[in-house]
Amino acid sequence: MSMLSGLSTNYGFATAIALIASHKFKPPRWLFTRVIWNPKPMELKQQMDRDKEVTQEDIIEVEPLEE
Repeated sequence: MSMLSGLSTNYGFATAIALIASHKFKPPRWLFTRVIWNPKPMELKQQMDRDKEVTQEDIIEVEPLEE
């Protein structure tokens, strides 16, 4: 059992080093700097416009009445 725990520790360490090397020794970017967490004002406005429900009164205002 002690041999398995030693092997798993060594493989875990090797995996961590390989992961760091694959990212070219740069630390990962902080999650909250993405656009999802910090939207720009224009993107926020566009999202609010997309989420707005269209009522029948809005449709009537846009379409002219034909007689």
